Amino acid sequence: MDTPAPILRDQREVDSGQLKIVAIFYYVTAGISLLGIGFLYVHYLIFSNLILNPKFMHPAPAFPIGVMAALKWVYLGLGVLVLVFGILNFLAAGFISRRENRTAILVVAGINCLHFPFGAILGVVTFYLMQRDTVRMQFDEVEAGKGRGDR
Repeated sequence: MDTPAPILRDQREVDSGQLKIVAIFYYVTAGISLLGIGFLYVHYLIFSNLILNPKFMHPAPAFPIGVMAALKWVYLGLGVLVLVFGILNFLAAGFISRRENRTAILVVAGINCLHFPFGAILGVVTFYLMQRDTVRMQFDEVEAGKGRGDR
């Protein structure tokens, strides 16, 4: 009985497909960050209206206005962090698609690892994928092409 020859996979094609999927997840993560900014804004509106409404706090003493002023800065700081996180993920997705700035992608992957559980999974998969020799070669080829002015 004849045994069929094993099907050989081109590792570069496999890597390209996996890099495409990872780039899509980075775009999705950037989009979720935009939703997070919207959530923060709605949360701030609801919280401030409940706290500053005298009917809500009727039997109790009024909520200190200074605390609400400080919380505005907390919400603003969180909004800026979420925005920066979204921009970094968007940039990383573009870098992955164009096969450039491998180091920047690894930095963003490290930041993603702080966002448990989904960001951590995305970061670990990115680290695993970027350490492959065939992926490194793809990034090195693009960087070498830019050095020659082939753009």
